[in-house]
Amino acid sequence: MSTTEEITKQEATYESLQDFRNVCKSILKISKQWQEAGKLFSQLEHQFGDELLTYVAKIGRESSLAPWLVYMGNTMIAVSSVRTQMFNEVNTSFDTPLGNFVDYDFAEVAELKKKRDKAQVDYETSLNRIGEGVKKHNRQESKNEKL
Repeated sequence: MSTTEEITKQEATYESLQDFRNVCKSILKISKQWQEAGKLFSQLEHQFGDELLTYVAKIGRESSLAPWLVYMGNTMIAVSSVRTQMFNEVNTSFDTPLGNFVDYDFAEVAELKKKRDKAQVDYETSLNRIGEGVKKHNRQESKNEKL
């Protein structure tokens, strides 16, 4: 594979990584929005469960509606608690690692690309200097042969 082909391949790979980074950032953004909305919903769900239990306390447990309200209130509170745990777990097990990957691993790739680009420029500069030196040497030899 020629140097130009290798550079083109590396550029395409870097571009693919940048696209993947953007997808990861988009996923993180949506995940955070989903968690915020879900946590708000869980808070409201918990409040709803509390209100049902408060109402039972007001009407008394003797009411035929009381067992149903207690069951619903406790269920709403339990579901809210599990949902909140799920959002916390998604943040800990998914968002944080993916965020670190996006913030640090891609930064390292970008830094490596900068180093590779600089090395490529240095290589091409050196190659041009050598080419100029060879041309100058050949011209000098040509002049010497004519004399």
